[in-house]
Amino acid sequence: MDIAPEGEGQCGTGIIFASMDNPFHTYIPEGFATVNAYLFVDTPNALITFLKNAFFAQELNRSEDKRTGEVQNVILRIGTSCFMISQARDQFLGCERRSTCTWMTWM
Repeated sequence: MDIAPEGEGQCGTGIIFASMDNPFHTYIPEGFATVNAYLFVDTPNALITFLKNAFFAQELNRSEDKRTGEVQNVILRIGTSCFMISQARDQFLGCERRSTCTWMTWM
């Protein structure tokens, strides 16, 4: 397994590459795992602010729609875990009110 040179903007820096014989070792940025959270929320900036204040989340990358200012994607890290947040649109609007989940944070 080879580790790519360090880069900017991703969760961690190294990227793991391996053969296609094992599809779970193809492209996983450092700090991410095989399964990661990607949250679509109606008010992403409010959630991001809360996570920064409550859990000292670090914002590693942000992309926004230049016309509307909506969050397209934000990568956050809390401790050793990375995850993404995006502005909910279309069928994803209101998802947090229609579904239940538990988020375990080991502090």
